[in-house]
Amino acid sequence: MRTHDLVIIGAGSGNSIIGPEHDNLDIAMVERGLFGGTCMNVGCIPSKMLVYAAEIAELAAHTGPRLGVHTTFDGADWTAIRDRIFDRIDPIAAAGEEYRKGLDNVTIYQDSATFVGPKEIQVGDDIITAEQIVIAAGARAFIPPIPGLDEVGYHTSDTIMRVDELPKRLAVLGGGYIATELGNVFGLLGSEVTFIVRSDAMLRNEDDAISAAFTEAYRQKFDTRFMTDVASARTEGDDIVLELSPDGEELRVDAVLVATGRLPNGDQLRLAEHEGLRGERGDGHRGAGPACQASRGAPARAWCPMSTGARAWSSTEFAGARRSLPSLMVEVGWLPPRRALSALLARGAARAA
Repeated sequence: MRTHDLVIIGAGSGNSIIGPEHDNLDIAMVERGLFGGTCMNVGCIPSKMLVYAAEIAELAAHTGPRLGVHTTFDGADWTAIRDRIFDRIDPIAAAGEEYRKGLDNVTIYQDSATFVGPKEIQVGDDIITAEQIVIAAGARAFIPPIPGLDEVGYHTSDTIMRVDELPKRLAVLGGGYIATELGNVFGLLGSEVTFIVRSDAMLRNEDDAISAAFTEAYRQKFDTRFMTDVASARTEGDDIVLELSPDGEELRVDAVLVATGRLPNGDQLRLAEHEGLRGERGDGHRGAGPACQASRGAPARAWCPMSTGARAWSSTEFAGARRSLPSLMVEVGWLPPRRALSALLARGAARAA
């Protein structure tokens, strides 16, 4: 077993923690995917670059003529748009990885992490430990249990932005911010987009006025099926056939984007399996920390871990801003990751003195 001063699980927001003030620490960083995490590689940055291209298409197709400007939209060169984006992003992720590997005090473990005991983490064939642990494991797409979906194939936000060609007919499952953003992009660039939404509105978790405005706008722009679910999926020839519920209608498409929510990756770390990695809030509630929750429906949880003397925190907003933290923690939820870690390390040093 190798001992470090600090283990960071995840090189997305977790990668922003390390600064010159930590040069005296022996740091382990565990990352099974690309450096930069969701935002850099499959989220905010590439999606906003796609949004810009899509908005140019919309301006040419609709806004220009409405203002008396003779513009038209004759289609999109999807591969050119895609390659422009990722030819810029991919080298940044690769450079970030190489930079971290070049630091004398940082060891990179490129594999999945699972807790095998209090303060003990298995990474591939190695077991590592540290007094300080930051959990920045991120999240993944929630895939609803639709019969046949795995067999016909589907995209999530992790894959849809890198497809080789623009799908002619795209079904988008979901009505949240990921669904509305990416569905709008593909619709404006030329795909025939159908939204399948289980509720009666788009962006239903947002302010009522915003949700209502989005819902009306998308009713006008796209084929929207509210209060609708997918009962099953199958292929017929080149078509993906979705059976819709409750009316039994069949929708034929060329691709499916599943955007029905996100799940934190804490369950894949096996945090909840180890009693020593469970925490206690000020109200006495016991349970694994927010990074351990397996679904949005999980009960409110405490922070992990504390009873063993190890400390682990969720890096993004450090697992909840301004909420009551347990006795072994310092309230740092609203601090950026690097400042938060510095505060926590300082508190630990003060206690040791």
